[in-house]
Amino acid sequence: GIPSTDFASVEVSVMDNDDAFLTKAIINTVTPDNCYIDVDEDKVDIRESYSAEIKGIFREPVGLFLDASGDADAMAKLSASLKEEEEELTDGHNIKLVDTFAAADYVMSVKDGYYQISRASDTEGRPIVEQQPVGGPNSLTNITGHIKFIARYDFTLALDNPKTKLRAGDPSKSAAAVEVYRVHDEDDRSQDELIPIDENGRAEVNDGDLISVKTVNNTRRNKLFFALLYMDQTFGIDATALGDSAQEMLSGEELWYDEMAVFDALHEDFVLDFNYPESVMTFKLIASTETFSPRTLSQESLPPPVLDFDSDEEGTRGLKRRSKPDSADWCTTTVHIVIKNADGK
Repeated sequence: GIPSTDFASVEVSVMDNDDAFLTKAIINTVTPDNCYIDVDEDKVDIRESYSAEIKGIFREPVGLFLDASGDADAMAKLSASLKEEEEELTDGHNIKLVDTFAAADYVMSVKDGYYQISRASDTEGRPIVEQQPVGGPNSLTNITGHIKFIARYDFTLALDNPKTKLRAGDPSKSAAAVEVYRVHDEDDRSQDELIPIDENGRAEVNDGDLISVKTVNNTRRNKLFFALLYMDQTFGIDATALGDSAQEMLSGEELWYDEMAVFDALHEDFVLDFNYPESVMTFKLIASTETFSPRTLSQESLPPPVLDFDSDEEGTRGLKRRSKPDSADWCTTTVHIVIKNADGK
């Protein structure tokens, strides 16, 4: 996530094993998987390992608004808790507490005795992750942890390299492409139907469709290294969809997600329970001229929002598997598979 250029604003502090500050470090080169730094050799020992505190890599912070209209006392407790760690939220998690709804990306509120997080863009104010009971022993910690998790997801989703020089041989195509197919016959894949992707990276499918996903190296370079991220609706990221390490892809070569596996496109239970207008499952492809490991981008899914807390039913998954340059450069392609909910609003 450190920008390949214009990284002068990134501050790197070298810390010892007790997290005590030792010295500053200066970034001089950024590659897809590493940064090379200059550091005062009198302050460090080449035989030792050190941790680093990094500031300045974030660009647009995630705006969080605290809506006290549902329960002022409960929100006052949550607000006090967040204010205690506001600096850490801003510097460490790219979360900014905002004073107006209009400036927010997400909203924390109280409904029916539960803390919840919703998207500011959702006029219905529907929860996006599991709610936490007001007064619960770990509720403040959990709901704060949820928004940190969401901010990290958004940071990964936004990863891009606008100054990339990677280009496809055909200007109408992406250098590294994600293609989505509707599968009509699992035994005859020649009948697969390529689904169009609009300018916003959205490929619309129908509830119950069988789908499959393919990546393609459209550049004229001898090889690139591909990693495909599957990002689900409850903020989980599987960064090893093509393996633990980025996969070498020759020019014109194709690689199917999970070896041509076919998936059911289905709404998750909470989408139907809360009448969300659609389900969205995202694939993000990262292509690099150098090999790299995507594993650190992975994170577990958060628990989905609950309509009936007395129910023992388990939620379904939205995607179910049916079968098995001269300098370093990288680029990304993001595709959202969208299932419209006929009953949603």
